Amino acid sequence: ETVGLMLCQTPEDSARILRKGLQKLILLTERKRVLIQIGNMPQIGQVKLLSSSIRGLELMNHLSLLMVERAYLSDQPLARTKGAFDKCLQLGRARLGVVAQEFVQFLPQLFQQYHETRRTLEQTRGPGWDPLLNNMKAQLTELVHPTFLIETPWPWLIQFPRYFAGIRQRLQRLSSGGLKTEQSLESDFAPWLARYEQTLKDHQRQHRIDPMLAHYRWMLEEFRIQLFAQKLGTAISVSAAKLEEQWARIL
Repeated sequence: ETVGLMLCQTPEDSARILRKGLQKLILLTERKRVLIQIGNMPQIGQVKLLSSSIRGLELMNHLSLLMVERAYLSDQPLARTKGAFDKCLQLGRARLGVVAQEFVQFLPQLFQQYHETRRTLEQTRGPGWDPLLNNMKAQLTELVHPTFLIETPWPWLIQFPRYFAGIRQRLQRLSSGGLKTEQSLESDFAPWLARYEQTLKDHQRQHRIDPMLAHYRWMLEEFRIQLFAQKLGTAISVSAAKLEEQWARIL
């Protein structure tokens, strides 16, 4: 593995690519330390088993990069000099133990709840349910994909068990005779999602990255909870009005 230089078109691209480059460079330097921490996780075997159904997931590599991000890069400026890089290594080594405990507490829960939600979704059947079930399957696929561990910002990644619980609550409502309620709520939510998906396609075609659109995407997940599983609570205050306010910020 190597890292190199490249010319970026925007400051946002530059920061994103620098961050990924630093992750790889730190992992080249610290791989043994990081792998020891991951390998010592009491439930790493369970995590490997539960994650095996996610096609394309490079579990150990992605957990290593996530640990590098959490321990060495989060909450501090990106290193642009050798001195800053050396300081980054020093601070990261000091934080590895704390981050390893984060992983111990979070990762088994993340993959257990994903596995339970996926299984329940695959087993649920009912007349007229297919459009709703397909939407929930699409939601789950958008959340959990081969690179989700290294592409999802940590503050949102730790919300995933609640998002999974929201899907299970919807399935329980369907099984309890709540088809009309689900259909009504889905019709309320669908336009917000469609607008996002179309704009995302436009941005991808233009090779644009807009942090405001990315935040809107996570607001939508919270809005789903607000509509479909309100008792679970939301991580941020969200409403139709707040979604409109955020939409106005999108380039």
